[in-house]
Amino acid sequence: MDKAYERLVAGEEFTEVRADYMDEKYVNSGNTEEIIEVDVLNSLLPNELKVDQFSEPIFTKNGYYIIKRLENPTLTEIKDNLGKDIKVDKENSYMRNYADSLKQQVQVYESNISKIIQSSPNSRSIDLIIARLNNYKMDSANFKKYVQNSFPQAQFEDKNMSYLQNIAKELTLQNYLWGLAKKADIENSSEYKKKEKAELAMFDQGWENFIISKVYNKIISEEAKVSEEEIQNYYDTHKDEFTEDGSLQPLTSVKYKIKYKLQDKKITDWFEKVKDRYSILLLKKIGF
Repeated sequence: MDKAYERLVAGEEFTEVRADYMDEKYVNSGNTEEIIEVDVLNSLLPNELKVDQFSEPIFTKNGYYIIKRLENPTLTEIKDNLGKDIKVDKENSYMRNYADSLKQQVQVYESNISKIIQSSPNSRSIDLIIARLNNYKMDSANFKKYVQNSFPQAQFEDKNMSYLQNIAKELTLQNYLWGLAKKADIENSSEYKKKEKAELAMFDQGWENFIISKVYNKIISEEAKVSEEEIQNYYDTHKDEFTEDGSLQPLTSVKYKIKYKLQDKKITDWFEKVKDRYSILLLKKIGF
């Protein structure tokens, strides 16, 4: 972050600096800046920034940020952005109303749901219709597969019937809309492919974060614990890091910065031990 800050202050292009220092999967479409509202900006910054001025790296609960103060938007820009927001809200409202109106038309066969739920998890599929919307029918095989993969069998009690009926409605609506989309060949449109690619990237990132969190919580977290004593010792022995204009920052204002720094070191040390123990060689990809 310090190197990125130096390059930005020296006048290098934001997109070039960002590409060098940010993991590709966290870069948004077009590698553009993230706009921060003024009140959020003021809550993050210790001092007010002048227009076109960069802040030094700022530590937050979400990581480090470098912030550049932009010109205040003109009235025309505000109107344009407001118009876009209103248009999106109207479109979303129309889609929600359309989906809700279709959902109300879904016919659910409660007795057939009961038969499916009461059957053995490993029994052969019973050929029943669970729900219907116009010419689309939700069959028992698809419904059973979804329910068994998503919910423990112990939850299938009579008191959950209304919940299961709603699931049947949602699945029927989704599959009906998907059928309409396929008929209109929407899946081959450039807009759909672009959104599909973005959704898949988000899923991959979410899955990776899920796995990392499981490994961290079960294995690494114990190794990365930082005690109050360790924080105090670091603060006492590195006071020059926390001195600005001859004034020492109080421990309370830098406590979490110290904690995460010590945690990062412990995690790095843990990975180094694992690499040495199992002879792991990490190959860094260079270029694209």
